[in-house]
Amino acid sequence: MTDLLFELNFNRLLPILLSLIPAIFSLSIFLYALIKLPKSSTTAVFACFVFATCVWQINDTMVRSAPILVAAQLWQDLLFAGVLFVGPFGLHFALLYTEQKKLTNSYILMFFLYFPAFFFEVTESAGFFRHSLTYNEFWGWINRPSGQILNTLEASWIASCGVLTLITLGVYAKKMSGVEIRNKQSMLIFIGYLVPAIQGITTQYLLPFTFGIPEMPLTTTFSIVFSTCAVIGLARYRLLAYDPLLTSDNLISTMNEGIMVTDNWGHTKFVNDQLCEMLGYSPGEIMDQKAEGIFIPKSELEKLYEGRKKIKEGENSEFELELIKKSGDRIQTWVSTAPYNNQDGHHIGSLMILTDITKRKRAELAREIAFNITKAANRGIRDINSLGKLIHSEILRLVPNANFYISLLNEETNTIHFPFWIHEEVDISGQADREFSNGFSEYIINTGKSIFIKGKKVEDFVRENELGHIDKMPKIYVATPLKHLGKVIGVLALQSDINQHAYDEHDFEFLKFISGQVATVIDKQEMLEQQQLREADLLFFRNIIDQSNDFITVVDIDNGKIIDVNERTLQKLDYSKEEIVGKLYTEIHIVEEDYVWNDYLSRLRSGDQVIEPALYRAKNGLETPVDINMSIVTIDLVEYLVTVGRDVREKVEAETALSESQNQLSHLVENLDVSVYAIEVLSISPLKQRVLYQSSQIFDIAGINAEDFDDVGIWDEMIHPDDLELVQADVLEMIETKKSMTSIYRVFHAMTRKIIWIEETYRPVKVVDGEVLTYYGAIRDVTERKTQEAKLTAAHKELEAFIYKASHDLKGPLSSSMGLVNIARLESKDTNDAKYFDHIESSLKKLESILDDLRQVAIIKQGIIEIGEVDVESAMRDIITTFKFYEEFDSIHFEFENTADQIVLTDRSLLELCLRNTIENAIKYQKYNYDDSYIHFKLSKTHNGLQIIIKDNGIGIDAEHIHTIFDMFVRANHTSKGTGLGLYIAKNAIDKLGGTIEVDSKKGWGTTFEITVPTHTSIDEVEE
Repeated sequence: MTDLLFELNFNRLLPILLSLIPAIFSLSIFLYALIKLPKSSTTAVFACFVFATCVWQINDTMVRSAPILVAAQLWQDLLFAGVLFVGPFGLHFALLYTEQKKLTNSYILMFFLYFPAFFFEVTESAGFFRHSLTYNEFWGWINRPSGQILNTLEASWIASCGVLTLITLGVYAKKMSGVEIRNKQSMLIFIGYLVPAIQGITTQYLLPFTFGIPEMPLTTTFSIVFSTCAVIGLARYRLLAYDPLLTSDNLISTMNEGIMVTDNWGHTKFVNDQLCEMLGYSPGEIMDQKAEGIFIPKSELEKLYEGRKKIKEGENSEFELELIKKSGDRIQTWVSTAPYNNQDGHHIGSLMILTDITKRKRAELAREIAFNITKAANRGIRDINSLGKLIHSEILRLVPNANFYISLLNEETNTIHFPFWIHEEVDISGQADREFSNGFSEYIINTGKSIFIKGKKVEDFVRENELGHIDKMPKIYVATPLKHLGKVIGVLALQSDINQHAYDEHDFEFLKFISGQVATVIDKQEMLEQQQLREADLLFFRNIIDQSNDFITVVDIDNGKIIDVNERTLQKLDYSKEEIVGKLYTEIHIVEEDYVWNDYLSRLRSGDQVIEPALYRAKNGLETPVDINMSIVTIDLVEYLVTVGRDVREKVEAETALSESQNQLSHLVENLDVSVYAIEVLSISPLKQRVLYQSSQIFDIAGINAEDFDDVGIWDEMIHPDDLELVQADVLEMIETKKSMTSIYRVFHAMTRKIIWIEETYRPVKVVDGEVLTYYGAIRDVTERKTQEAKLTAAHKELEAFIYKASHDLKGPLSSSMGLVNIARLESKDTNDAKYFDHIESSLKKLESILDDLRQVAIIKQGIIEIGEVDVESAMRDIITTFKFYEEFDSIHFEFENTADQIVLTDRSLLELCLRNTIENAIKYQKYNYDDSYIHFKLSKTHNGLQIIIKDNGIGIDAEHIHTIFDMFVRANHTSKGTGLGLYIAKNAIDKLGGTIEVDSKKGWGTTFEITVPTHTSIDEVEE
C-alpha cells in the first residue's frame, strides 16, 4: 500500500505545477514568518494559516499525480487535514489582525472555531464518510462532493469560515480608510484573501452543489494571490512589525496602562484599547499619526522631545505629561519610555507606557486643601466670613470657578443669613438676609438632604419642589446641609450659572467635608461655654471634698489619671497639688495586678458597691493602710471615679470624723438659705415637667412640704397670675438657649396667703442631642430685699423731691438778695463798696447756677418721658446760636456731617439738655487766639437709633480726670468757672433716654463726645 503513494504520474504537468508552485511559495512564507516576524499570537496564527494552505496545496499536487484511485484516495486521507484547518486558522488570524480581543480571548469561541475541523477529521478517518474522487482528463483525480450529510456539512463549514474571514477583513479595511499606512495594509490583506476565497467558494462549492457543473480546483492556485499580498505587506507596509515583542496580546489587553509604539519619526504604529479609552479616540484616529498633533499640548512638547532624545541614546526615561482628551478635558499621566528594537536588535521606534494619575494628583491636591481648611478651622478662625474666604480661595485650586456661599438659619427672626457669598461674575458678599420661605437653602434645611443636580435636572427640581428666590437658574447646583449639635442650621453650596460641568462627584464629597469644618468653627463657642460649665461643676465639687478629713481623689476613668484631690490627701501623701494632678491613680493606690483595677471598674459599672482595703503610697515611699470607698459620678455625660480613703490606724477617730463628714454633706443642702430642686423636662410644646428632687427649705420659704412638691403645677398655682407668664417664658428660654436664667416674681404663701417675693435661678445640667432633659434650680425668699429696695427707692425719690423743692424755694430769697445788692450798689457812695458788691453778686450768680443745675437734675430724675419728633440737626444749630455771646465764639468753625434721618422719635427736652451741656463744654474749652478752632458734628444711623459725635480741637482733658468728668461737681480744668454739673446733667439726661455718652480726649489735642440716642415709638418701650 505504501508503494502506491510514490508511484506518481507526471504526464499532467500543468495542473500539477498549478498547485506545486503555490505550495513551495507558501512554505517559504511559513518559514519567513517563523524566523523573521515578531513573536506574538497574531504571528503564530498567521504562520499556521500559511502552513495549512501549504498542506492543502501539497494535497492537490499529490492527488493529481496519483496514477490510480487507491493512491489518490490515500493522499486525500493523509493530507486533507490542511483543507479542514485553513478555514479556522484564516478566521482566527482575521480576528487577531482586526484587534477583536474580546472574541479571541474567549475560550468558548475558540473551542467552537477549531472543534469542527477535528470532528470532521476524526469521523472521516473512522470511516463514517469519505470524499468522492473522480477522474478528469485535464486535472487527474479531483475531489467531488459525495452527497453524504457529513460531507455536505463539512463543505458548508469550510465555506462559512471563508465568508466570515472575508467579511471581518473587509469591515476592518473600511474602518482604516482614514489611516494612511494601515489602510493600504488592510486593503492588501483583504484583496489577497478575497480572490482565492471567491474563486474557491464559487468553483468548488456553489457551482458543483447548486448547478452540477464540474468543479475547477483552482483555489490552491489562486491562494498564491494571498501569499503575494502578504509578502508585499510584510516588505512594503511592515505588516505586524510593531506588534509587542515582550508581552502577549492577552496581557496587553488586560493592563490598566495605555501602551503606544511609535517609529523613529514619531508616527504611531500600535496603541492598545486602554490608551484609546483613556483619550477617547478610536485606533483609526491615532494610528500612523504623530501624538503631538493630536493629544499632546504645545506646553508639554519639550518633555516629549527630551524623552525621545534619551531613547535615541538608548536610555529609558520617566516623566509627567499632560494630555488632551478628545472631549477637550485634560488629564495627568506618568509616562515610561524605552527604545523599541526588532528581532535583529535594530532600533525601530519607541515604546511608551502611560498611566493616568489624574485622580491621584487631584487626591493629593484635595488632601492639601483639606489640611489647610482643617488647620484654619481648628487654629483660631472663628469668623464665618473669614473662613469662607479661605475655603473659596482653596476651592479655586480644585475647580475652574467657584460660585460658593454659606447660608445660616436665624430661628429667632425666621430669616436666612448669608455670612459669605462669592459669585463667579461679581462679588456679592454680605448679601442681605431674607425671610425663610422656599429657596434652595430652605429646602436643604427642611429635609437635611444633600443635592447634586445639573443641566435640565435643575429646572425639573425647582419645578417639582416649587422653589422660589431664584433670580437666575443655575447650570449646576451642589449643596450639603450644615449641622450643629445634630441639627441642620444652614447650607454650604457650590453653583455655576454658566457651566454645567463645573463640578463633579469628587467636589460633592469634598463639600461635605468642608461642612464639618464650618461646623467646627460654630461649635467652638458652644464648646467653650460647655467647658466653662464643666469647670464650674468641678470647682463646686472640689470645694466640697476639700472639707472632708478623708483621702478623696477624683480620677478620669478614660485615662486613669488624677484630676483632683482634697487637702487631706496632699498633707498625708506629702505632695503638692501640681505634683499629684496628672499622675496615674495606680501610682498612689497600690494594686497587685492590672486586673484588680479593671475588676473595680467592672463591679462599679454593674451597680456593685466597692469598699476595699488598700495601701496609699506617699511621695517619700511610706505606705498608709486605708479603706477605699469607690463610686462613679457622671457629670455632663462624662464619668469620673471618686475614691474616699480612710486611715485605719486611727480607725475610731476616722469613723467619727467620717460620720460627721457624711452628716455634714447630707445636711449641706438642707442648711442653705435656699431651696434647691431638680426637674425633668418631659415635653416642650406643651411644657410638661416632673419634679425629681425638692429640698425641705421650700416649707420655710413658701409654706409647702417638700414631699408634696411632686408636681410643677402645684408651684404654678402659687405664682401671682400677673407673673406666671413671665416665669414660664423664662423657663422656655432657658430650655431653648441652654443657658442659665434668673426670674424674680411674686407667690402666695401656702399658709398665710401673703405675697412673698421669690428669686429663682435655673440652669440646664443634662443636655442630649441638643435637648434639655434635666435642669437644677434654687428658690430664695427675697421679700426683705425687695422691701428694702422699695424703701431705698422711696428715700431716693424723697431726696430728689427735696432737692427740687429746695432749689425752687431758694430761688425767691436768692432773687431778693440780688435785688438788694443792686439797690445797695446804687445808694452807696463809697467806691470801695462796689468791689464787695461785685463779689457778692458773683457768688449769688454762682449759687443761682448751682440751684438751676440741681433743679434740672431733679427734673430729669422725676420727669416723665414725652416722645415726640425732633429735628436733631436743627435743634443743635439753635443751641449753638444761644452761645454766640461767648468770648471768641466767632473764631470757631462749626462743621456738620449728617447721613441720618433728619427726624427722630425721642424726648426733646432731655435730648436738648444733653446736647446743650456737651456743646457748651466744647465751646468753653476752645484754644483762644487760635485761628483754626473747630467743632465738628457728625450724625449717622445705628441699628436702633442715632449716633452723634461732637469733636473739637480745644484744650482737652487730663488723663487723670477723664474717668470722673460725668460725676457731680467735678471740674476737669482748673480754669473752669462752672458748677461741675454740666456733664453730670448730660449723662443723666441721656441715661434717662436709654442712650449712652462716652468721651475720648487728649490734653492739648481736643475732645470727642460720642452720644447714642435710641429712637422709640412709645413711653412703655423707653421704660423697658
